[in-house]
Formats: sequence, structure tokens, C-alpha cells
Amino acid sequence: MKEEDRPKWFNQVLQRIERVAQHDDKAKAFLDITAAALKTAQENKTAKVYDTASAPVATTAPAN
Repeated sequence: MKEEDRPKWFNQVLQRIERVAQHDDKAKAFLDITAAALKTAQENKTAKVYDTASAPVATTAPAN
């Protein structure tokens, strides 16, 4: 999600979760899982851009 599309309260919620995660194992696990998922999503998005750029171009064969 683009930063300009996020609700105004979104950053406050993330900051709160980060503070709670310092002493709460469940909040820390949530942050760890979320960070890993975001990293994977970003890597997949980047990989798709490169895959699209190197994908073969579909052409039609000339009629005989």
C-alpha cells in the first residue's frame, strides 16, 4: 500500500505495535511474521517486474 493511500492512523498503530513488541512475545511474533511477509511480497513484486521484462514476446506465425 502506498504511503499516501494509508489511513492517517496507520503509522500510529505500527508504532504502538513496535512498542508493545518490546515486552510482549505475541506482538513480537506478529511483527516478525508481518515483516517476513512484507519482505517476501516485495521480493515477489520485484521478481515479477524482472520476469516481465525478460519474458518472450508473443508473436503470430505468418500464414502459409
